[in-house]
Amino acid sequence: MFRLAIPIIAIIFLFSVFNAFSKTNTSLYSVDTNSDFIIAQTPELLKELEGKPIGKQLTVLYGKFEPVLERSDSLLGPDHNNNGIRDDIEVFIDVLVVSEPAKKAIRQEAKQFQRILSYDFSKKTTESLSYAIDIGKAQLSSRASMEFLGINSDDEVDTIRLLIAFTYNTRLRAYAYLAWKRNIQQAYHELNNTSNNNHPLKISS
Repeated sequence: MFRLAIPIIAIIFLFSVFNAFSKTNTSLYSVDTNSDFIIAQTPELLKELEGKPIGKQLTVLYGKFEPVLERSDSLLGPDHNNNGIRDDIEVFIDVLVVSEPAKKAIRQEAKQFQRILSYDFSKKTTESLSYAIDIGKAQLSSRASMEFLGINSDDEVDTIRLLIAFTYNTRLRAYAYLAWKRNIQQAYHELNNTSNNNHPLKISS
């Protein structure tokens, strides 16, 4: 049975960043006319990130480059390489001073958060509950990878919290995320309260 791994405080944090715009120096980043998001990996930046936990690194990057985050009316946003991760979020991950396997695990987590935006969870159906569970399973897999790589639980929570804030950074995206949350909570409730092994939401072992 799945555990609800995303703390409720993440939702509060999510809404707190909607209209927050950084006033820090933005000379180290640029956004070109093709909507390619760039953060320059300067020696000064890499030195500031080096040795910090992933969540702390993302916090530093957010403080310096928050305007890089894409805030269009598009639910999904740009993904020019079609890898399932929004381009601006991928740039933040690429800059992290961590091992490539750690980056891969973080990308997988970011990809699952993006999947939530690709489906309409506004109505609770068997199909939507099943797809919500599928995303939840994938999230557990990526989080297991983080733990296997030695990322401690506090850093894992911080990283997930920040990925949530980065991904659902408009009202439309936040509503889509909350709709998924309602579906997966309903799915857990049904699974916890049924003994029918043939229930359409029953997870095969």
